[in-house]
Amino acid sequence: METKVNDFLARAKENLDKINRMNDAIKKAGGLFYQYRPCRIDKNTIYDIENISHGVVYARSPLYMNDPFDSELGFSSEKLMDELVEVCIENIDASVSAKKLMGFILKNKLLNSFTDLIKGLNLLKKELNISLPTDLNKEQLNRVRHRLEAGIKKLPKDLQKIFNKKNLDNVFALIISINSLEINEEEINNIVNAQGALDKIVEQINEIRENVYANTYRKFLSTINISCFSASGWNNALMWAHYANSYGGICIEYDFSKIKDFIGFIYPVDYLHPRPLLSIKDLGITKDNLKGSTEVTGETIWRIIDYLLVKDKVWDYEKEWRIIDVQQSGKPSFIKLPYIKSITMGPKVESLVKHWVINLCREKNIECYNLKLSYDSFGINRERIDLEDFKFNFDDEGNFVVHLSEKFSKTGDELGKLQKSIREKVEEGEFDYDTFVELLTQVEDGIMFGYYLRHSINNMRKYDEGLLEPVEEQVVKALQSIDNFVDNKGTLSDMQVSIVGILHKGLINYKQFKFINSKLDSICSLIEYYQERAVAK
Repeated sequence: METKVNDFLARAKENLDKINRMNDAIKKAGGLFYQYRPCRIDKNTIYDIENISHGVVYARSPLYMNDPFDSELGFSSEKLMDELVEVCIENIDASVSAKKLMGFILKNKLLNSFTDLIKGLNLLKKELNISLPTDLNKEQLNRVRHRLEAGIKKLPKDLQKIFNKKNLDNVFALIISINSLEINEEEINNIVNAQGALDKIVEQINEIRENVYANTYRKFLSTINISCFSASGWNNALMWAHYANSYGGICIEYDFSKIKDFIGFIYPVDYLHPRPLLSIKDLGITKDNLKGSTEVTGETIWRIIDYLLVKDKVWDYEKEWRIIDVQQSGKPSFIKLPYIKSITMGPKVESLVKHWVINLCREKNIECYNLKLSYDSFGINRERIDLEDFKFNFDDEGNFVVHLSEKFSKTGDELGKLQKSIREKVEEGEFDYDTFVELLTQVEDGIMFGYYLRHSINNMRKYDEGLLEPVEEQVVKALQSIDNFVDNKGTLSDMQVSIVGILHKGLINYKQFKFINSKLDSICSLIEYYQERAVAK
């Protein structure tokens, strides 16, 4: 799978026409795209803030979207069965008309409408009121067919869909082939003289439908991640209500026009009705490949991507765009996107989150705004916050210090568990890449917690040392731990040397090696940043 995905990415990058059209569409849309985030006081808020700090956006499998129809496999049962029957009887040694008749019988069996088929045939026999000989001439056959068409119109409406014009030849063949007035399943099976073959095909079709068709689609979805944005601006009232904690969250503004490197396929969502459907051919299942490889390649990938870019019209207020990131692991990913122009905070944003966002904007040189509701209309506006002159509420600042101290302490506990797990694997001659990356991520986050904690403490000391008295013991302990935590660049240098040896032993691949090195470089930069700026009073 990894090789094929890499081949796909290589082909996509080489396809300048697709990439250029994508870039042109971004420019035409204005280049500015938005993510609305809830920012409650929970772990997701911390992840949001950390992602902004790290210059990335979170992407996850489309299998977990909030719209229940989004990315779910959409298909017509009847059309799907037509396709499955067609490919499965293609290789049978029989005439075209015999194959069509066999397909008609199979389809009704598989759609659980075979009983209705027999019921309708018997009603037609009764309407015709004849027992047909097998040696009718052409003129007689034409009269029977004409009477048959008239009889079909008299059938109950729930049966007429089986006996439509598309199926008339098959119905006619059954009617003239069975002499008795009472038709049953055995007589129908005897006509095609292939009960064993029918059973085998039914089994084959069910296998393809259940274990190939749906699995191929879902397996592909597990290899891609999606990050969603809105092109509707920062003032979309419905987005604030639905995605930003009912005006208690934030709206992050990204400038996609600054993207220089390929970070994924960036396309707008189309809002359509009726729902688009995926056929078996869309998933690469053909008469020559009935079992399917469950691997999606070539143009099939683009058919599925197109399918993933369609939602119901009720969602068109979102004006959604998607970054589609092709992965191998089936795990969430982080797409590098540091081009944040502004962050707007809702009027109900919690004070702790507000402190965090303002600190972040000040350090990252991001424009920061408060959202304002109009007094005389249903309009919303925003006003820019002067980050340098912003005056904090020091009760809130004290709460912020306590909160960050607790977060840093929990990060230290988690690091101890991860280090133990890694050591145990090393003793067994193994290297747990995922756990090691998690360790580095926790280190990175711990430094960020330490940085913001230092910043708040320095901010409070600047005005009044007495403000810290209620939490002095906790603060001193936290600062000592943080200083010990960041004063460890030598260990990081040792890690960078060790990771080369791990690569040479074949315990990680080159792509993993590069990622770990980039993480270590990022941590070293954060430590320098902390020591130069956070510690300064």
